[in-house]
Amino acid sequence: MFLIANLVTYYEMRKRAAEFGMSSDMLAKNDLVIDGGLRSLEICKRAGVPVAYGTDLLVSCRPSSRASSSSARRFRSRSRSSARRP
Repeated sequence: MFLIANLVTYYEMRKRAAEFGMSSDMLAKNDLVIDGGLRSLEICKRAGVPVAYGTDLLVSCRPSSRASSSSARRFRSRSRSSARRP
């Protein structure tokens, strides 16, 4: 069993906020979701939960594979830095 991280959806929403007509309040809420999702992934990783990456984006919203890889790198980088905290 794996936890599938679908955070790329929220990164893509932030990147295309104007196109989607998102207000500043909506963007702030989206950022809270991203931060909470990343914290959840850190907790799961520390607890030994296997984490995989995936997306449920619609075809018209799909980022390039580079964007998906970028999200995975951000999580791995953030996880490494939090693991070093006392």
